[in-house]
Amino acid sequence: MDALPATQPKFCPVFILPEALNSCAEDAARAIVDLLLNPPIPGLVIGPVFVLDGTGIVDLRESYTECMHGRSFAGAFAASSACQESAVLAGGAVIGEGLPLADGMATPLMIEVDGDTALDPGLPTTASTGFMVACSDARMMLSLAARHAGAPACYVQAREEDMPLARLLGAVLRDNGSHLKISSTAPDCAWLLGAELADSLP
Repeated sequence: MDALPATQPKFCPVFILPEALNSCAEDAARAIVDLLLNPPIPGLVIGPVFVLDGTGIVDLRESYTECMHGRSFAGAFAASSACQESAVLAGGAVIGEGLPLADGMATPLMIEVDGDTALDPGLPTTASTGFMVACSDARMMLSLAARHAGAPACYVQAREEDMPLARLLGAVLRDNGSHLKISSTAPDCAWLLGAELADSLP
């Protein structure tokens, strides 16, 4: 039997629900870019980021651009260029661009795709960082969430008005043992640390 690669990245999706996005899009973008810039746990990477298309998404796009500009990225984020190129060819838009860590490395990009593109089996956004997926409605977000059930960690950023959808997402994501956190604040290192600790339990 062939051995698996020593380091296979595990992707940890983030879901930002409408009221949370409206109230703190800038904070969410900054937190996500910081986690991409300095992955706190080797092997765990952030992405994709799912939002509902609507109010707040413009601020999120602009914040990605501002937060990534002039910064150097390494790890799985900088290495995900092939999938990102496919996304751009499929109609995705570059909404943030950083600097490679060294000469010859791919330029890390934050790509926005719509939910229909993300559902296309030919585009593996379900296992890629550097993607924001703009879902047309809650049903589409739940369909995409089902593809990530079983991810090592899933984060749902939600305010009180978002809780009905947050509970539905939680039911989908918990079914396969994901470490799930639902919070009104942007994702942080503690969330991923919780996933690492849960994975180490007997």
